[in-house]
Amino acid sequence: MRSSFIKRVTSWEHYGPVTAVSRGLFTVVALICLCGLGLSRFDMSEGAVFAAVSFSLAMGGYITGYSCGRYKRRKGIIWGLKSGAALLIITCIFGILYMRSFSLWVMLRQGVLILLPSAVGGIIGANKKNYSAPKG
Repeated sequence: MRSSFIKRVTSWEHYGPVTAVSRGLFTVVALICLCGLGLSRFDMSEGAVFAAVSFSLAMGGYITGYSCGRYKRRKGIIWGLKSGAALLIITCIFGILYMRSFSLWVMLRQGVLILLPSAVGGIIGANKKNYSAPKG
């Protein structure tokens, strides 16, 4: 019984969504680090920081949905939303641990900023054609 559970958990079935979420998380962290660099080097206003963080969340959601849609190749909106929800849960957990407070408005804003681009990315990724190089 245990070996069948291990085979199910470690199967290639979960490779695509886990990789997609890790790519999106890496994108969010990298863009937020660039935002922090810009904040420390230049005197950015609070609105500019807010826009940069919103952009990084949206790009992380898009990369997550696109990667998962490319891997699954069907039901792009569903897989985009599933992988975006996983990214949303991870970012909310880290946000709560970092800020040590819970704000429903911030969580809803993060949800919209991650789930909409991840659904769009899932649709685009699932419908992307695979073109091979011309032979000759």
